[in-house]
Amino acid sequence: MTQDTRQRTEQRDFASPDEVRAFGHGRLELLRIGDSEIGRLVLQPGWRWSEHVKPIAGTELCEAPHFQYHVAGTLRIRTADGAEFDATPGQVTSLPAGHDAWVVGDEDVVVVDWWGASNYARLQGDPEHGGNYRAGQPYSIAVAAEACVALEIAEAAANSDRPIRMAKMIFRAIFMASLRQERVPLFSECR
Repeated sequence: MTQDTRQRTEQRDFASPDEVRAFGHGRLELLRIGDSEIGRLVLQPGWRWSEHVKPIAGTELCEAPHFQYHVAGTLRIRTADGAEFDATPGQVTSLPAGHDAWVVGDEDVVVVDWWGASNYARLQGDPEHGGNYRAGQPYSIAVAAEACVALEIAEAAANSDRPIRMAKMIFRAIFMASLRQERVPLFSECR
């Protein structure tokens, strides 16, 4: 018997998330849709990952890679190699594991995260909530598909086909590497 793998029509609203994880000066609202998890982070002025989430994650830096669309506010990001930049409304960021971030200014930061939200702000070793992020493991086809969906949305917003071509290239690389059980470079390494 063949399994039906067609995509289903679904509609969800962050007003009714499947899960909410609260932490100092912020929260993650998680939706499960289309065999994926998408998160909305709402971060208040004064929030900083190294102060408010680090004790939950149990790591020196955030080890969850992210692929995010920035809706509101300014989020300053510092990578493990010391690079620092601001992410502002309308921008899309791809962040590899190993970064800190904090809210700049007096406006809430709102971010929609397609990659990394499902493991964000989980207690280390908590089996009910999935424990630690699986840093260093190969990325799955499901994660690649989530990234492609995110890029489709970015493409629609930019009215350009370049992000879609990039998504297809990245998806192929992830798929081929998964067949060989290799680690796949993150988006920032694919350029």
